[in-house]
Amino acid sequence: MENIVPQRDHDRGAPAGLPPARRFRSVSASHLMEYTINLSAAPVDVDRVRDALEDIDPAAIVDLDPRGQGLRVAANMLDRELFGALERAGHPADTVEVVRLPSVCCGSCSG
Repeated sequence: MENIVPQRDHDRGAPAGLPPARRFRSVSASHLMEYTINLSAAPVDVDRVRDALEDIDPAAIVDLDPRGQGLRVAANMLDRELFGALERAGHPADTVEVVRLPSVCCGSCSG
């Protein structure tokens, strides 16, 4: 497991209307990732988070951790896209703790 911490950086050429880009210490070459997300802001509107994630990956899966410790996410996106989606859903980067989980993908779906 790996904690992911966004690092703010001024973007040089982001499309108009988007927030400054973020650099991350780790970005996987394969973007299909699973995460656990602990949110300090309550209550969590899972549907709003799901909508924001599905704008990037229509097949994204998000649900509440059954132990009540946050969200579980499986999505095909970059770390910076995940943080952007969480911000659009009302959970800024400074209010979330994101942990990337080891991949359980066997690779057979994509050949």
